[in-house]
Amino acid sequence: MGFYPPKPDKKKNKTNNCKVSFDEEIWRLYIEIAEKYGVIIEKEYMKLYFNDTEVPVIWESNQTVQELMEEAGKGDIVVQMSMYSDNE
Repeated sequence: MGFYPPKPDKKKNKTNNCKVSFDEEIWRLYIEIAEKYGVIIEKEYMKLYFNDTEVPVIWESNQTVQELMEEAGKGDIVVQMSMYSDNE
């Protein structure tokens, strides 16, 4: 089985590459297997990135995550971070 970008006619980038398709298939299989054994998995999927690296996350089903998803629905949420703070 080969994997291709979700939008093969578009330029490859962090959201349109073979790994994205692979990750989506793995997520689909994960849910399918979990449900086969009676585990209920929230199917809402939100991607978390640090820099350009996608970090796999299984989001809890609670009010905080729901509010985060609503906010993300308006566009990307960008958090500026640094290695050190001013209070060292």
